[in-house]
Amino acid sequence: MTNFDTCIDGSGWLNVARTDPRWRRRGVATFLQREIAAHAKRQRVRTLRLWVSSENKPSLAACEKGGFRQVCEAAHISRTLRSTKPRRKVSSSSTSQVQLLELMKSSYAAKTRGYIGYKRHFIRFTKPLLTQLARSGEVYLTENTALILSRPEKWVRTAQSSFTILSGPMAKSLIKAKELAENMGARILSGYIPYGPYEISVARRCGFTRSPWGRHCIIFEKTT
Repeated sequence: MTNFDTCIDGSGWLNVARTDPRWRRRGVATFLQREIAAHAKRQRVRTLRLWVSSENKPSLAACEKGGFRQVCEAAHISRTLRSTKPRRKVSSSSTSQVQLLELMKSSYAAKTRGYIGYKRHFIRFTKPLLTQLARSGEVYLTENTALILSRPEKWVRTAQSSFTILSGPMAKSLIKAKELAENMGARILSGYIPYGPYEISVARRCGFTRSPWGRHCIIFEKTT
């Protein structure tokens, strides 16, 4: 089995791939990839993405065999928040075209080769996408940080928000994301960060832990 989602940028996302141990090494994974690619093409979805744990060697090999190419690496981090209900209204920032162009120079997106984590997906970081997120009220600017923060959504029965750091010191950005998410009423805050010792160390100091299933994510992409 595997799931197929459509991302905010129109790409397709494969996740929750599972093969019964009794049926492994029989081409099941590549069969699923091939069938989903055909389905996506019929739906005019031109790009497919997924990520695999760096420790999952059989799945890494299956992705490469299925025509996927590695595009970047990341770690998924999360932490529990104290809030149980919205404390006060949180307003996103008004952004000018000049500010959006500056955000497109994000050093964080550069570390993940032009891709960013958004909610549970990885998407290509483009100006049209950033403009769309700004219009939907998910871009927040402070004096020295800039981030994308989704509104809390019930996922596995818990209100969760996801963040993406665009610019500014990482520690300050994580603290700001936590503050905003708590004021929105989120109980869990999570997001993807570039995979690296420094980023992981800063996240740990700010109270975040790496998700067991996303300690080291290898993101793949394929054109249908």
